Parts: sequence; C-alpha cells; structure tokens
Amino acid sequence: MGLFSFEIQPEVTFSSGANARLRHRLQSSRCLEPIQLSRLCHFSLGSLTLTATPNPELPIMREEIDLNGTLLAIDWLDAAPKDAPNVTPAGVLLLFPGIGTNSRRGFTGMTAHHLAKSFPRHKVGVAVLQGHDGLPLKSTCFPATAYVSIGDTGRLIEHVSRQFQGLPMVVVACSIGAAHFTHWAGSHPEKVKQCGVVGAVLVCHGTSARPAATAVDSSGAAPFILEAYRDILRTNFPDLTAFQDIPGFDPSKLSAARTLREWDEAVLPLYGFQRHEDVLDAVDTTPQMMRALPMPTVFLGAANDPITPSTRLLEGGVHQLVSDCAVIHCSHGSHMAWWQPVAGNPLHLEQNWARDLMAELISILADLPHPTTEASEASETSPSETSEERRVLSCFPCQAVMRRH
Repeated sequence: MGLFSFEIQPEVTFSSGANARLRHRLQSSRCLEPIQLSRLCHFSLGSLTLTATPNPELPIMREEIDLNGTLLAIDWLDAAPKDAPNVTPAGVLLLFPGIGTNSRRGFTGMTAHHLAKSFPRHKVGVAVLQGHDGLPLKSTCFPATAYVSIGDTGRLIEHVSRQFQGLPMVVVACSIGAAHFTHWAGSHPEKVKQCGVVGAVLVCHGTSARPAATAVDSSGAAPFILEAYRDILRTNFPDLTAFQDIPGFDPSKLSAARTLREWDEAVLPLYGFQRHEDVLDAVDTTPQMMRALPMPTVFLGAANDPITPSTRLLEGGVHQLVSDCAVIHCSHGSHMAWWQPVAGNPLHLEQNWARDLMAELISILADLPHPTTEASEASETSPSETSEERRVLSCFPCQAVMRRH
C-alpha cells in the first residue's frame, strides 16, 4: 500500500507527575506503534475536505436543558439493543465537539458512536452549545471566540453530574471544545473534582487563544468557520437589525467580516468587551489554569495541524504545566484528520487508528478493561460494515447540519 500511504511513528511525552497506570498502559499500547496514513495527510488543508460519519448510526435522544433562559442540550447515544433490560450506568463519557461537528458527523460523531459501542454500560453524550446543531439560540451569545468566556461547558458538566450523581465522568473535548473545557476546568478545579471528572482527552487543543485565533485566519480556515457562524445566525435571527439598538453593535460589520478577527471585533458589544485584546485575555487558558487542571489529561495532536499544531503544545511546555498528563504527538494528521487507506481498497479512507486510540484512552482514564466492540469485530470480517466512512465534505461545513431526531 506504499503508493497510497506512508508510515509515521506516534510519540508520547509524559509529565513528571503522570500516574503509573497512564504511563504503563500507554507505553505498552499497540496504538503507539508505527501506523500507515494516507498520503492525503501530507496536505494539511486537503485532508480537511473529508469528514467521518458513523455507520451505522445509533439512536440519539436530545435532552434540551433550559438554564434561566439559556438553552443548551446533550445528544445521548443509545447502543443497547431494543429488547435489552435497563442497566444502571457505570459512568459517563461527555464529548464537546469543534465547529461544524456534532453527534452524527465529524471526528466527534465518529468517536462518540465508537465509544458508545465500546463501553455499553456508560452513558455517552455529545454536548450541544447555544445555537449549534439546530438548537435555538435564545440569547445574544452569537457564535464567536468570546463565547468561550461564558462557561457553558461547566454548566453542562455540572448538570450531568447532578443527573448521574456519584458516577465517574471522562470528558473528550475537540478543537475549540477543548478550549471551552480547559478554560472552565482550569478556573474551577474544585468543581471539576465535585463533578466526578476523573480524566480528559483533549484533541487538537490550541494551547493559548492568541496563536490559535491568528492561525485560523492565516491558514485559510476562516471563511469556512465564518460561514458556519453565519448559518447559525441566519437560522435563528434572519434580521439582525433587531439588535442594532445594542450600544456599539453594527450588524453590517458581521456581514462585511472576512476574517475571524473582524467577526470577533463585530460582536464585542454583545459580550461587553471594548477591545479584541480583552476577548483574547478573557478566553485564554493561561499557564496558571493549566497548572490547576486536577484530573489526568491526555493531549492528542499533529505537527502539521494548520490551526492547533501539537508542536505548540510541546514548545509551550504543557507537559511541565499539567501535573498528570501525556501528550501524544504525530508528525501528520492535520486537524483531527488521521486518514488511513483501507486494506484492499486504498482509495477508501477511514480513521481507525484515531478511533481505536480514543477508546483505549478512555479505558485508561476510567480504569476499564481494554475495549472490545462488535463494531471492530465486524470491521475485521466485513469491510462494508465499518464504523465510519469518509465523505467528501468540508470539516468546516458551509451549511448547518439539520436536526434529525
């Protein structure tokens, strides 16, 4: 398969305080042996033209959560057979997606479905933040970098903790979802402990706000992200002039925005900020916040990620800041795009390595046996029934994913 693929060696760097279980199981993991990636992965933006979708798709139940007029939601996945008896869950796996991904598509959707099949005794949910994935936006929290400062990630974690009191929780957070989580968790380490969060997997974490926001514009990803943002507003507020009475807010600036910075500057008045620098200060996960993270944490990323390269994590010394952590670093894989050619059909691409690694990381952090699933067994015997398939769609979609329940 050399014509269609090339080999990379995933590397892992541990913090000095990394716990023994994390060290032992990762050091002996088959997922950290050399892997074959599609040659498409040489092209960091080109590999983002594909997105994973679960196949088959599990039943999903959306729980809408109204918190004093703010509407959030969780999509709960159900991998149990229809005739299976109700079983008391053993824990909770809560995922926070990046822009344009949800419980049915993208890296988060793929991972959520695989985890639900791998850990059938765990509740697996995908967070839906304000206005995202068809959820009505009932506030002026327009999609923007400033939204990270609101803390909705913590509100959802606290809600789930009350709902499943006493159960251990592992958080999986991707891209800007990882920024949402670390900003809250690093600001409220005691709440993290009270909610029973025993571990976190952070995929493509941007480290700090300034370089991540700058990279969105310099990489060419901004037009796709802004179109996703615009679609949220078109769905919820077709006429933005209704907000023109808010002091300092000019709807025409949103229409004219061509970069993430221009968009973020246009919504400053909605969040009470005066300057763009104030926003970046407010949403940044500072070194002090990183040091405060109280749970074992695994960071996963790729050096050729145009937005959140794993080299930035290592150069920033995240493994020296977070006391109990591991950083899994790949030379290639772009932004959650570890595409691999399928044996016997090299033009068909999947993310089996990343999918299996995510399940193994959950098993380590939650202290569970190594996962085995019917889905992975099926993929070994029937290539047509794999747990994900590639779609030629943008990782940052130009149209909102329609709500299907």
